[in-house]
Amino acid sequence: MEPEDARISVLDRGFLYGDSIYEVARVYNGVPFALEAHLERFYASGERIGFALPWSRNELRNVIKETLEAAAATDAYLRVIATRGCGPLDLAPQAAIDPQLIVMALAPTVPSKETYERGRSAWTVSVRRNLKRAIDPQAKTGNYMNNVLAVADARRHGADEAIMLDVEGRVAEGSSANVWALIDGVWVTPPLEVGILGGITRHTLLSICGTAKVAAEERMIWPEDLAAASEVCICSSMREIVPIVLLNGKPIGTGNVGRNVARLHELYRAEVSAQTKSW
Repeated sequence: MEPEDARISVLDRGFLYGDSIYEVARVYNGVPFALEAHLERFYASGERIGFALPWSRNELRNVIKETLEAAAATDAYLRVIATRGCGPLDLAPQAAIDPQLIVMALAPTVPSKETYERGRSAWTVSVRRNLKRAIDPQAKTGNYMNNVLAVADARRHGADEAIMLDVEGRVAEGSSANVWALIDGVWVTPPLEVGILGGITRHTLLSICGTAKVAAEERMIWPEDLAAASEVCICSSMREIVPIVLLNGKPIGTGNVGRNVARLHELYRAEVSAQTKSW
């Protein structure tokens, strides 16, 4: 089915309230990278918002595979959405009936070669990452207003990417990516406790760095640490590793893409290649 032919009820809770969860994976050679990790997080997101998914993992795998085959998708953007379904106009999730599952395979929108070679700009936005006790960032839900407002703020300042802080003023994450900074020769990324999404690409990079003997660790990063870092990058499933060369209008390090972030991207792509040879 083509996207423009798909239909969903105006009473669906995902449409009305953002009462849904989702996952995005990048498909290489017809194979979704890190699919099992994405499925694990998908079901964990459901548990975090009290949404017991009625589909087994095997059923979900089969639907994903059938969708990719029907779309003849080799390189693709894969999005899996589950909404709590329809019901009366009542915020109580207990009122929901008929959960909906949507699987989309679309042409991927990925950074250009120039983006990887020249890097992007970022802005430390005034919009703070929402508290874990409000909407836990570890639940990948359809309620994305926090992130939308962050991107809007960054664009108002002429920047490509948003860097969000937590309520304590510590670096949290990008609007749709995790943040890394090379500080004193060590790749540092904020810990999950700061209130961020446990990114699949982030997890993959931590594992790769351990195997390749690249110094990397999770620890708190303050805005001044980020500004003083020799290299900075963000990571996500679709964009992989994107260098940040300008922060708040000032250059990071030399203002050029550094060899360390380029090396990190090489290692990541090698891992992707190794894991996407077949289902």
